[in-house]
Amino acid sequence: MTQPDPGQFDLVPVVFEAYRPRLPMPGAEAEAEAIADALADFRARPVLWESGPRNYPATTVRLRDWEQRASSNSMLLWIGHGFSRQDEGSLYVPGEPRPDGLPEMDDELGPAAFADHLIRQAGHRQVSGSWAIVVIEACGAGRYVDLVHQHLNARNRTEGLLLVGWETPAAMGTWVGSGRCSTGSTATAPDCGSRRTTPKSPFSVSVC
Repeated sequence: MTQPDPGQFDLVPVVFEAYRPRLPMPGAEAEAEAIADALADFRARPVLWESGPRNYPATTVRLRDWEQRASSNSMLLWIGHGFSRQDEGSLYVPGEPRPDGLPEMDDELGPAAFADHLIRQAGHRQVSGSWAIVVIEACGAGRYVDLVHQHLNARNRTEGLLLVGWETPAAMGTWVGSGRCSTGSTATAPDCGSRRTTPKSPFSVSVC
């Protein structure tokens, strides 16, 4: 089998701006585009999300499409609302309009359900030897990725994966967060350590 090009990767954004009833996130799409521009010099290949609903079923299809891209190196970029507290957490997915008189509700993607997508993708990566970076930008993302990592570790599905969570924006337009990673992939896998991204990138991250 042809090995993936270690110098290229697919960039797969999963970005939400409109929520029900949570406050919208105007500018999230523009931020994802800015990140894609910053990563262009690193040979990122954006994979557009076709126009249409941004609800739970559409999000599931998007994540499953990313799973099937395991023959190439990839970065999954999630930007949206979320929360975490001790041993629980969720990423929020915009809900659907409801009949008059019924409360509007957003859907939730818990750590176990999110980990299932990563576990399936890891199974495909074992064949291709590719690596994956998963970035979650949401409130509570730091603890959320820890919870996801627990599920991955229990299934021994951490090889060649860098899992990062960004939370509250800090001063000067940088972002802080935490993450998990393992090396050992046959491809050039992400490495661990505290780091700051290149000056062109709009964020920084501390990875453990």
